[in-house]
Amino acid sequence: MSSVLIANAQSWTKISSNFDSLWTSSVKYFNKGDTIIYYGSTKGTGAFDPKRFYVSTDGGYKFERDFTSLDAISLFPIVPLPINNMIIGFKNNPNSGSFSFQGLNNWTSVLPTGTGIYAEVAKGTLLWNPGSGSTALRTLSPSGENLTMVASGTSGIDLVSTYNKGNRLFLGGGTSNVIKYVDNGDFANIKTSTIMSQGSAADVVRFFESAAFLFAVVNNGTDYLFKSTDNGLNWELQTTKYNNSGNLKNLVSSFIIGTPNGNIFFLESSNGNSENVFLSTDGGATAVKIPNGLPTNGLKHSATIGKILTNGNKVWYQANAANTVDFVRTDTEIAGLYLFDNTITNMEQNALENASVLVYPNPAQTSITLDSETQIANYEIVNALGQTVLSGTFAGQKIDLKSLEKGFYNIKIVSYDNKMNSKKLLIE
Repeated sequence: MSSVLIANAQSWTKISSNFDSLWTSSVKYFNKGDTIIYYGSTKGTGAFDPKRFYVSTDGGYKFERDFTSLDAISLFPIVPLPINNMIIGFKNNPNSGSFSFQGLNNWTSVLPTGTGIYAEVAKGTLLWNPGSGSTALRTLSPSGENLTMVASGTSGIDLVSTYNKGNRLFLGGGTSNVIKYVDNGDFANIKTSTIMSQGSAADVVRFFESAAFLFAVVNNGTDYLFKSTDNGLNWELQTTKYNNSGNLKNLVSSFIIGTPNGNIFFLESSNGNSENVFLSTDGGATAVKIPNGLPTNGLKHSATIGKILTNGNKVWYQANAANTVDFVRTDTEIAGLYLFDNTITNMEQNALENASVLVYPNPAQTSITLDSETQIANYEIVNALGQTVLSGTFAGQKIDLKSLEKGFYNIKIVSYDNKMNSKKLLIE
């Protein structure tokens, strides 16, 4: 009941209706912190129609036209990379190539020729896959001068999405929703996770962490949510329920994304109205509708028209509507970028801060023990670089620290009622 009250108390605030930031229904948003890069078609929704770039550096309140030569782009023009916080765009006219976003009107060449799908193996080392069913994986330096084949054929993967968690790189496949992973860049030993198939046409479209758990989203017409409690070795399908006039129903979603504080957002797809955004605070088990502040006039959304964008715990929702007179122009009364106020959820999530949570001994040497008035579900230890170095479920056992180097860490603690805590830890 508490999650329902929390979600219903929150609202969306429209922060932008700038015409240039809402250019037809092929809108997509990608972010680098509070810098949001948008591109849209100038005449239609086709994959190779000319696009225009716009950039906001204040979290979406104001957009400026990015006068670069990248206006002619392909279907998948932008890939955000996690470790170096890079954004890469692909150019296909007048000559193909890929570029990294360094600021407004400033894209630096990454790979002179060719397009592909990128991940980051480690800081300064990229992973390249040409896409379109290819299973060839190559590593390259950011300047692109050295391409090294690291996997191909049955050992490779038709790459759709990637995710870095500590020294483990997850590779989301486009064939029968395969999830593979490599540890410490060891592509000679690519391993495969266990995950229930959602059909041969399914793609693993994104990964995210939420409340110390790892999630994967598989799309086969609709999004399916999978959860891992063992750092991606095994994945369990999460069936999300919602209250529909007193009856519990399965939530069918066109888009799912989560935030670190435990919020998971769903765009419900059976009706497809713009206000049909749902929020789960219990790991995807249940969700409630959070329409406050969104247009309620029946505006339809799809994967390209309605989008949830996240940066940390900050969440934006992009709604688009064509002008009834001219499809190319936008109805700015409806369309816009909406920011979610998650203050109340953060208060609930952080309530564990005030409970009695002990981490001892601290400083520690070989192991620690956790003690709390609220039953602890899981923990995650993060180093000074923000990398997860140790995580797991908690059942009262001592946590072995022998594999960790001396230094300062943060330990994130999550209770079974989805409250969070973060404590500093010193290993001597």
